[in-house]
Amino acid sequence: MKNRFSIFICALLVVGGSGCKRQSMDTDPDPGVLPGRNTKPDTRNFRAIRLSLYSIEVPAGMVSGSEDVWSYLNEEAVGVETLTALGLNGLRVGLGQQSDWPYLAKLFRKLTGRKLTEGASTLRPGQVTQITLNVESPAKTLFIYQRDRTMYGSDFPVGDYLLAVSCTLDEDDPRKTLLTALPQMRTSQVFTRRKITDDKVQVVSAPDLTSFKSVMFRLSIPDDGFIVIGPGSQSRRKSSLGSVMLRREKKGLPFENVLILSAEIFSSRTTPVSVE
Repeated sequence: MKNRFSIFICALLVVGGSGCKRQSMDTDPDPGVLPGRNTKPDTRNFRAIRLSLYSIEVPAGMVSGSEDVWSYLNEEAVGVETLTALGLNGLRVGLGQQSDWPYLAKLFRKLTGRKLTEGASTLRPGQVTQITLNVESPAKTLFIYQRDRTMYGSDFPVGDYLLAVSCTLDEDDPRKTLLTALPQMRTSQVFTRRKITDDKVQVVSAPDLTSFKSVMFRLSIPDDGFIVIGPGSQSRRKSSLGSVMLRREKKGLPFENVLILSAEIFSSRTTPVSVE
């Protein structure tokens, strides 16, 4: 499994790479097949990685207030320290396996009755792409927990909340993909500044970008694996990062989003690809 989307797992969109194009699926994915895992590429000669995203929106509490989804996932794969930081900030991340996808697919259909939203990007190893989770979010004060469990508060202006993602081969096992994800906030306002490089001075106009490094996470994804990113119980706290990234209201009703990401290695011997 795998610009902008309402949200739920490059799979949930773009910094310096190609963007995920959002599209509705004509049919639900085959519950017996993990999207994006239909082939076994030759990893000895790869040149690109296809990052796929599926997103789904459910009524608030269906995922953050229940263990039904998380019982099929290995949340400790991110490491104990990261697991704690994510939870305190209202986020949960888990690693799933192909064998569990039929049960999760059935559960998601039961929760919403809706089809999954799909997006995908083809990336060079190490290239970064941004997944847009919340567009033009109003100005607000957020309280962010650090990895040592200390907390700080900061005011953020109107802007977009993103997930910057990059993939490469796992050096310990080339059959696996190493995915790194970093939540970010990009201001809507553009600022003009002077940039000095060598002996040159340039005038650059760009928005401010804040990275929340305390909740950055890395996961090694096996051939039959996928990642689920969703809201945790602390996302009910409106000043939490999980709330601003994965929760919103529609017609006065609260909803939360879940993302499913998977990465597929393309072999230069078997699959011609175009990397933007």
